[in-house]
Amino acid sequence: MLRRVVLSALTIAVLVVNTPAPAEAAAEPCRVGAPIVNVTETVLNVVDVGLDGHIWALDDYGSWLRIWRTGPDRYCVIEHAVGSFTAFAGASPALTGTVAEGRKGGFVGTTTYRVTGTFSPKAAQTGYLGLIDAGCDREENCATFDYRFTEQYFATVDSFDIDSFNAAYASPRHGRWIQTIDSSTGDIVG
Repeated sequence: MLRRVVLSALTIAVLVVNTPAPAEAAAEPCRVGAPIVNVTETVLNVVDVGLDGHIWALDDYGSWLRIWRTGPDRYCVIEHAVGSFTAFAGASPALTGTVAEGRKGGFVGTTTYRVTGTFSPKAAQTGYLGLIDAGCDREENCATFDYRFTEQYFATVDSFDIDSFNAAYASPRHGRWIQTIDSSTGDIVG
């Protein structure tokens, strides 16, 4: 199991050297004081979607989640993930070709969300939350969605917007795919 979460040294090197700066710099204006949530967790078997929304892989990753209260029932959330993927056979994530069953690689990504809703934590607000196996399959049938911060920290969500998103995927000898909220370059193929 641990082997699935650990990235190869080569994949990490490719991601670190070739990954754009995290979206956190752009998210600075949404931070107000100390975060009300500052946690990490390990998540297994979560679906990963391609450009057109097709499920192309399952992800295992470590996540660092921070939530700031920015006003009455208003929150800014930054989630940073580093992990690995295992592809399903079929269309590549950026739709330029195909990817083989079981193709492996690594990824790193940061997403900033704006949420309006009722904050009601079910999980710890600091520290390590542990390991959650989402148990998803290719059709996005999942055993649990408890890994999602909306499930862990909000009783209601009235609005949910993605402010920024960037992710870099790499599979040695099979490509790199860089995705942001409004662009996509490269692909994972073969």
